[in-house]
Amino acid sequence: MLSAKALTPRRVLAIRNFAGRPLRSTFTIVGIALAVPMVVLGLFWRDAIDQMIEVQFNLVERGNAVVTFPVRSTAPSSATSRASPASSSPKDCDLSRFACARGIAAI
Repeated sequence: MLSAKALTPRRVLAIRNFAGRPLRSTFTIVGIALAVPMVVLGLFWRDAIDQMIEVQFNLVERGNAVVTFPVRSTAPSSATSRASPASSSPKDCDLSRFACARGIAAI
């Protein structure tokens, strides 16, 4: 079976405890088997949240500043105006008269 060197007093005591209290040994093994994944999952969530923050603030929202232009409340009085404030596109904005609805730029 096992040699005399393999059966040290410490190992004999462990084998005797396993054989003498099988239910306690089984619960101990099951408890350790369930505790290890809980520790691993706890560490996983910390890394996952760090990764989400990294992606959101360093890859998705890379802008340093957000500029918003105000919307003029009344339509231009001249009949030669190109477009109303709501229908103008950013490329034909007249910033001196605030004709563009909203503009957002990242610097």
